[in-house]
Amino acid sequence: MSAQQRDFLDPDVLSRLLALQLHARQAMIGNISGKHRSPVRGSSLEFAQYRKYVPGDDTRRLDWRMWGRSDRFYIKEFEADTNLRLCLLIDASGSMGYGEDGATRLDYARQLGGTLAYLAAQQGDATGFWSVGDAKTEIPSRRGASHLRLVLDQIAQMKPAGKTTLLESIHEAAEKISQRALVILISDLFVPPSELKPGLQHLRFRKHDVVVLHLLDQRELDFDFDRPARFVDMEGGETLFLWALPLIALPVIIHLIHLHRRRTVKWAAMMFLLAAQRMNKGFSRLRQILILAFRVLALLALIFVISRPLSGGWLGLTGGAPDTVMILVDRSASMEQQNVITGVSKRALGLRNLAKAIKDTVGTRSRLVLIDSADLKPLSLERADALVDLPQTEATDTTADVPAMLQGALDYITRNKTGRTDVWLLSDMQAGDWDANGGRWEALRGAFMSLQGVRFRLLCYPQPAKDNLGVTVERVVRRETADKAELLLDIRVVRQGDASPQPVEVPLRVVVNGVSSVLKVELKENQLLLQAQAVPVDKATKRGWGRIELPADSFAADNISHFVFDEPAVLRSVIVSDDETVVEPIKAALSAAADPTRKYAATVLAVSHAAEIPWDDVALIVWQAPLPKSDNIAATQLQNHVAAGRSIIFLPSEAADDAQLFGLHWAGWQRSGDKPKNVEWWRNDAGLLANTRDGAALPVGELEVLRNCVIAGEGVPLARVGANQSLLMRSSVERGGGAYFLGTLPGSSASSLARDGVVMFAMLHRALNDGARGLGKAQERFCAQGVLGDDSAKWRPVSAAKDAVVPSATALALRAGVVESGEKLVALNRPPSEDNPQVLTSVTLDGLFKGIDYERVEDTLESNRSLTSEVWRTFLIAMALFIVGEALLCMPQKRGAAPVENSSAFASNTSA
Repeated sequence: MSAQQRDFLDPDVLSRLLALQLHARQAMIGNISGKHRSPVRGSSLEFAQYRKYVPGDDTRRLDWRMWGRSDRFYIKEFEADTNLRLCLLIDASGSMGYGEDGATRLDYARQLGGTLAYLAAQQGDATGFWSVGDAKTEIPSRRGASHLRLVLDQIAQMKPAGKTTLLESIHEAAEKISQRALVILISDLFVPPSELKPGLQHLRFRKHDVVVLHLLDQRELDFDFDRPARFVDMEGGETLFLWALPLIALPVIIHLIHLHRRRTVKWAAMMFLLAAQRMNKGFSRLRQILILAFRVLALLALIFVISRPLSGGWLGLTGGAPDTVMILVDRSASMEQQNVITGVSKRALGLRNLAKAIKDTVGTRSRLVLIDSADLKPLSLERADALVDLPQTEATDTTADVPAMLQGALDYITRNKTGRTDVWLLSDMQAGDWDANGGRWEALRGAFMSLQGVRFRLLCYPQPAKDNLGVTVERVVRRETADKAELLLDIRVVRQGDASPQPVEVPLRVVVNGVSSVLKVELKENQLLLQAQAVPVDKATKRGWGRIELPADSFAADNISHFVFDEPAVLRSVIVSDDETVVEPIKAALSAAADPTRKYAATVLAVSHAAEIPWDDVALIVWQAPLPKSDNIAATQLQNHVAAGRSIIFLPSEAADDAQLFGLHWAGWQRSGDKPKNVEWWRNDAGLLANTRDGAALPVGELEVLRNCVIAGEGVPLARVGANQSLLMRSSVERGGGAYFLGTLPGSSASSLARDGVVMFAMLHRALNDGARGLGKAQERFCAQGVLGDDSAKWRPVSAAKDAVVPSATALALRAGVVESGEKLVALNRPPSEDNPQVLTSVTLDGLFKGIDYERVEDTLESNRSLTSEVWRTFLIAMALFIVGEALLCMPQKRGAAPVENSSAFASNTSA
């Protein structure tokens, strides 16, 4: 314990309090066994009731005496004891600095809060801390000695300053404290009672046990002021501004002193100067008045800026407010990285800063339009403050497509003729979201360069999470033998932000159908893959759901991975082609079992029989036929197939035409000449050509391409050959599954795909496995808009993480969890790209916005600075004008010939 902490923690007091216990007056909901009453049933000495046995209950809790008497199984339940969540709300406003004899209200608040936190930690309870004042601090409730030290450190660092925000902090705490807690408010209650009552009622409505400790100084109670006294508002701060106002008279005082120092001496030279001064009296006096006015205005501007650090409107002198402000918000899962002390995420902090900056600079004079990464639909806003509370800016577990957001902004600007437009983009600069190597940036850059009056401002939070752990369930198989049943899980645990990893023990919480267990693993490197990890289940449990949870850290979005299980569906694929040289190698690859626990089936259909595809049972379609027209029923069926989470690989036909599907089309065949082409670049971090599980790269660079069909349109390149030509491209138009265009054929006359085999086998089976997520009654899908179909109301949540907020029906597809509809179970997880911590570099960003007026503002989760700097620009411009004007007025006049009559007069006077 630091010396600063010992100042407000008395060891004698703590030793006397150790014999006491801190109890809540109502039942608490905790996560471990403790000393407090719980509303749920558990294990203790207090009997509660009997309950009928249901499959899945622990057989050790059966009451065999009841079975002997009634021939029925009953579970004996007991009162459960749980731990407590203690949340301290300590007022640190300016009025808490009042006190006599060197001890302030805040000193007593530190003693009370620190002692209560220490007492709660000693009995195994969780402790949280909220400060109320200018410097807000939020520490969520947690257990452990290290967390207690963090709470005590923050209490020790509190300083009384600013106005009270007690009511707002109480409402905010009531919303953010998700489970029942003992909330202790320590304050001087410098608010009207009528305003305080709704906040306390809000806490009681959320089932919290509320205790208020009212701190007052003795002189406030007695009010024994026996002489005239001047009372100053300790939370106002207006006195400093009033004292600063007389400073504007400083130039006047200096001028008067300067005049007083000028004494008249009656001798000939001085009389001449006085005569010359009287002749030029009017201009000289005017110049002195102007110089004095400029100096007064400069000081007045300085005082105004210091007293009001934010300003906008006509004071900005920055060209006025734009006609339209477009706000592009990244709502991807990676934006939920939090500050461990305040609990504020990148998304929440960015929205707060954006709202304040827009409000301060443009107010309500500009049209505000929002485009979020999950919906991509423009939404008009009445005011900037609405950004923080909109459903369209809430947290999601989706990925972001920055080029798609920019395309939406471009369409809105050109369609509505928005005039002068500022585009604000909030992002964490994750490289996967920006798709810098995609083919869409060139067209976007050219379109924006052609627009007049459009400028970009990027609010970036690129700092990666430190010491972050992430978990993913890659495969789930139910296996049953004669005596037991179990789930075999492939679990991947990844550690980020640690250049020199040390072995660490990681507890994995495994939840299957609501029953949890803990599996401890040792993470020696930055990655651990547990293959076929057995989790026992009841033999009667044929289907169900579950999740793997990691301990909480600064990035909670990757701490949980959901899964579902049922009878596995057949991995069925269909090949549509009339070319035997294409069909044979592809069928052989798709019929081979990459997973011995699954069944594979590959069917070949002629192009004329493509309508016979069993759409509901097929995971992958290999289409080597002319693309259907957009108004053809086959095009609609292919689009519905991808929207349902399945996969399609398009191969070029010999008679390629200009028909377009999924935003892509074939643009004609090209031959490589005498020497075959090699793959010069491919994406190895994600997609069909990614590295293997152990990090080894596929031999894509060894492929030889004799001829290829050019892929044109809007898509994400996965491999390139020759002069920057795409060999494999994924469509970026549709969501759900994957639509891929492969620009060559596996036959020996086109490429070495069939001869080498490894790349083709991996590519086909990865597309097959991705498409299989949408097969069977138990499916896995990635969170995205529309991934549950058009009617999301028919789905209901089955499982969500502890303390998670249940999303609305419209947002159900955007949050991770397990949902069901009829007999279908779907596990929704974050996309794999959200686990990639790679950040877009400044050089790459400059290349993407080359030729476009853009400004990058980089912020951090620990920063409290405002984005608005307009008033400082105003101050600098005004000061520069004042200084230049004063300098011009102070310049000496040009010397000219002395007037003859003055010289004569002077000569006559001197001779006389």
